[in-house]
Formats: sequence, C-alpha cells, structure tokens
Amino acid sequence: MNRLSWWLILAQFRTRRAATLLSMLAIALGVALGYAIHLINDAALADFSRAMQTVQGNPDAVLAARDSAGSVPLASINEIARDPAVLLIAAVIESRVRLDSSPTPLRLIGIDVFSAAALMPRLLPRHDGQAAAAHILAGGVYASPALLEKFGLHPGSAVTLRRGDQDWHAIIAGDLPATGPDDLLLVADIAWVQEHFGPANAVSEGRIRLGPDTDPAAWRTALEQRLPSGLLLRMADDDGVRVSNLSRAYRVNLNVLALVALLTGAFLVFATQLSAVAQRSTQFALLGVLGLSPRMRLLQVLLEGLAIGVPGALLGLALGYLAGPSPSRNSWAAILAVAICRAAHR
Repeated sequence: MNRLSWWLILAQFRTRRAATLLSMLAIALGVALGYAIHLINDAALADFSRAMQTVQGNPDAVLAARDSAGSVPLASINEIARDPAVLLIAAVIESRVRLDSSPTPLRLIGIDVFSAAALMPRLLPRHDGQAAAAHILAGGVYASPALLEKFGLHPGSAVTLRRGDQDWHAIIAGDLPATGPDDLLLVADIAWVQEHFGPANAVSEGRIRLGPDTDPAAWRTALEQRLPSGLLLRMADDDGVRVSNLSRAYRVNLNVLALVALLTGAFLVFATQLSAVAQRSTQFALLGVLGLSPRMRLLQVLLEGLAIGVPGALLGLALGYLAGPSPSRNSWAAILAVAICRAAHR
C-alpha cells in the first residue's frame, strides 16, 4: 500500500505540475508572511528593549510628567528619596539639541554620575571612575561612538549644542562604549544641562530602585495616591507593554494578510485535488474493483494534499526566516504580500 500511495502521488505531480507548484507556492508565501511578521515584531521589541535599557538603565520604576513637555519638580524627587522603601532615585534631564549647524536633533541626557553608576551603567564614559567623574563634573560632554563617527568628532573636539536660542559651547571629553551601534547620544552632568537648557528646579525623570524587600505593586498603589496629578509613575514592564500595544494594529493587519495568502493556498490545494479526483474517477473506480476500500481511497486523497501542504509550509518557514531578521529583505516580503493580495482578489 505504501508503494502504491507514493506511486499515485508522484503520478499526480507529473500530470498536474503547474497546479501543484502554484498551490505549494501559495501555501509557502502565506506561511512565510506569518513567520516573517512574527520575527520582525520580536526583533523590533528586542531593539526597543535594548535601546531603553541603554538610556533608561534598569530601574524598578520611573517617575515622569504626564505631559511629554512637562517636568518633575525637585520637591517630588526629594520626597520620594525619603521613602524608606526607596533604595535609590536618580534624577535625569533629557533634552533634544542640535550639534553645531546640523539639522539632526540629538538626545542629550544629563545624569548624576554617582547614581548613574548603579542604575544606568551603560551611560558611563570609558575612563575609570575618578577620571570620568572629574571630566563630567567639569562640564565635559560624552558622545556615543555612533555619534562620533557620524559627525567626524573625537575626544577633545569643540562643539556647540543648540536648543532653541540657547547655546552651550562644550568639549567632547570621551565616548560611551556601552551604547548601541545606532544610538546617537550625548551625556553630560545634570547640573550643567540644567544650567544651560533647564528646567529650573525640576528634572525630566526620576529613576527609582526599590529595596529588596519592597512589594512593587503595593508600593506603586500607595505612592500613586499621593502623587500630584501632573506626574505619572511607570513600572519596569510598562514600556514593553506599551510598545507591544502600539504595534498590535500593524501586527493584526499583517497577520490578516498572511491569513488571506494561506487561505488562498488552501483553496488552490482544494481546487487542485477536486479537479484531480474528478479527472481520475475511473482510476479510483478501478482501485475499488481491485480491492481498495473507500476509506483507503479517501486516505490517498488526503495524503496527496499533505504532500503539497507540508513541503509548502516548510518552504514558507525558510522564506520567512530569510525575510524576517534582515531589514534589507523586508521589501521582498512586502512585494510578495502585494502579489498575494492581487492574486486573492482576482
């Protein structure tokens, strides 16, 4: 029976090559789109998490203003610092500046070098601790390697940071070796950033490390009851959930597109098998006369469908893997998606 099944499957492939290959290709493209969407979304979330960990560090909570243009008063920072459940709070000022005459806005982060060592180690300069503290407290600005390469700068270069009508003439004191290859960052002492760009008596965020015996959920509930209405407390997992929610719409749309392609492939397999069964009715009748039961004939048709679907799905996984991780290949996935949509609507 096994030899007969394989002989019939091969005969079916030889007589209907175009329809079989088209069905297999449609299934492969549907699976490839779905798998590529999954890989691309995971890569995007991983990149966001890496970027957030570089800039934000690993705090248990972040105190920020509800309004993106707002700030956190120093009085609120000091009040939370006195909380027995809080082990450390690091004040941070973030601002967008332009470097010399460049139109590209860059992120300038003002930190306290001593608290940053515990919460944001990736923002620390390359030098040893004492040298780094001396340079950054003296008004030096540190830049990520990606920024130095893009603008052709090096340690010792004189730069002008501009924000609106405010200028700050500074010196590149060193680099930030732990930042990512695409991170365009500038780091300076928080007091110098506040002096040149503000805000006065306020900061952008307060990044909080809780004590080891503190229940984060209970602490958050108690603190939110006494926070001013203009401030917002975010816990460590909130940013990842927020980005996942923001990407949900495009993920749903692309998954529907992949489902359309997959259903198109399934329909082609069904149409191919239905046509093949109709054309081979005499062959199946002869097999019945020779002793092949109706159940075995049905099983044969199902095996022929699996022989089309399984290789198509495996090919789709390979195509999805090739299309997903590399950004240069994502355009090919989009082209295939458009082609599938057009085929589905015809």
